[in-house]
Amino acid sequence: FALACGVGLLLVKYLLPVPLVFVPFAGLLLFRIYHAKATGAPPLMIVWLLIALLALPMVAIQAPQMAVFVARGILFGAAMTVVLVQLVWLVIPEPPTPAPASASPEKPAPPVPSAMDNLRNAALSTAVVFPLMVYYLTLAKTGNALILIFVAILSLQPGFAGSLQMGKALIVGNAIGGMVAIVIYELLVMVPVFPFMILLTLLAGLVFGAQLFSGKKAAPLFGMAFSTVLLVIASTTGSTGEAGSKVTTRVIQIMAAVIYVAVAGGLLNRLFRWKGT
Repeated sequence: FALACGVGLLLVKYLLPVPLVFVPFAGLLLFRIYHAKATGAPPLMIVWLLIALLALPMVAIQAPQMAVFVARGILFGAAMTVVLVQLVWLVIPEPPTPAPASASPEKPAPPVPSAMDNLRNAALSTAVVFPLMVYYLTLAKTGNALILIFVAILSLQPGFAGSLQMGKALIVGNAIGGMVAIVIYELLVMVPVFPFMILLTLLAGLVFGAQLFSGKKAAPLFGMAFSTVLLVIASTTGSTGEAGSKVTTRVIQIMAAVIYVAVAGGLLNRLFRWKGT
């Protein structure tokens, strides 16, 4: 986490004032991050590197000094995440895995992607994210930074551009989460009490978690849905004034990111196949 924030702050301090240098260098870094993910780098480190590379320059465009405060917030949030996860595992340890009743044939290991496949996947993810990054930085659209970050994270998923069918699944999962988030927010408007928000979040987590680990074909959709619920509620419950409209705005931004990844990734993937690369 500290490495990711350090890289982002160095880019902001030394390269952001020179766009002709920053833009191509950021593109190369973006490609390197996606290639590291394709070759087996820790997923959590990759996510934080993406957030630092994309979020800190977006903040620094409006107020350079704010990049340091955002970096500190990212580090604090990451540390709290690690601590809370460890505490939860101590309180609720994983149950022992039961021994199999009978020996079952081992499933064949999935094929290991070749070096060319890793380069192609990294290039495909970069081609999806880089134009959007340049567009937002050029026009200083910091209000839409959530779309850019969400697009970058979605592009980490294996096979995100394998077909438009997966894009439909992403849209459905995030649509479910968006609708549930709106319902939760409206309930919080009627009962603006912090313990009630905790209970609603716990209830949503139990419902989505039960479906996520149910083993059903549609189970992954509920993981995406719960992530959307947390993102929308966390970004709007501290607001005042027009907080209600911000819920809808957040949902629209997330849906825009999902649609962009599904369409752009699917089209680029088909183009690469058509060219035989």
